[in-house]
Amino acid sequence: MQTLFDLPTARPTDPATSHEAASSVRNVRESQQLILKALDIWRRTGLTDEQIYDCPAICSYMSPSGARTRRSELVRQGLVVDSGERRKTKAGRQTIVWKAVSNG
Repeated sequence: MQTLFDLPTARPTDPATSHEAASSVRNVRESQQLILKALDIWRRTGLTDEQIYDCPAICSYMSPSGARTRRSELVRQGLVVDSGERRKTKAGRQTIVWKAVSNG
């Protein structure tokens, strides 16, 4: 049975750039992969830290501070960036909208 962590990173029919991107992500921890997957699913709109944590697979796996830490690590690795957009949190404060770096 396939688990959340067995998600394919590139299909055989994907272009070479997708396979290169998949290779660069192989050293990413499972918890970071969850965040990258969420950002990939929501790639058009991006997600705030609060929205990342609200993803069911993430909130069942780590705490809000753990999710922020993993996202921060992905930023340092150059895999996630500040989109330049801002959204309000549930508390009404402005916060950064994060997006995964596009490879293609």
